[in-house]
Amino acid sequence: MFLYIYKQNKCLCFFGIIFVTIIITFTAVKLSLMEKISNIIFIFFFASSMSLAQVDMYSFIRENFSTGNAATLSTCFGNNVNCNIMGKTNFYSRSQLTIIFKDFFVNYKPKEFEIRHQKTEKNGRIYLIGAYITQADEVFRVTIYAKQENESEIYITQIKIEK
Repeated sequence: MFLYIYKQNKCLCFFGIIFVTIIITFTAVKLSLMEKISNIIFIFFFASSMSLAQVDMYSFIRENFSTGNAATLSTCFGNNVNCNIMGKTNFYSRSQLTIIFKDFFVNYKPKEFEIRHQKTEKNGRIYLIGAYITQADEVFRVTIYAKQENESEIYITQIKIEK
């Protein structure tokens, strides 16, 4: 599901960037026709080469932690995820983690999730630190590591939740 949402959003964003660029370029009165065409070509290649996967991944994580949606969150888990929830560490499959996070979200009902730090490395690794705030105003530090396998597939490889 995550991959489907990602592909749909990337397509819409790509065409939106192209559309806005064309309108801005052709409404600029002082540019020659050649400058307008070269601007459009530059933006087209720039937009087609950028990867929105990391941005979507951050939004995806924030949304699903904020709503406590374990089933949707599990769509971006890798096959074997190193998970540490309040000191209990183990490697879990996607189906095991779905159950663990359903229980976590039931026991600690979500109020909001704030991303405090995020980083995407050149090798496709994604790092995120967030604050999971419960309805009882408890705050948990959430650290997530993910790996981008290819342009459209990103999988969470490690999750750590600390109180």
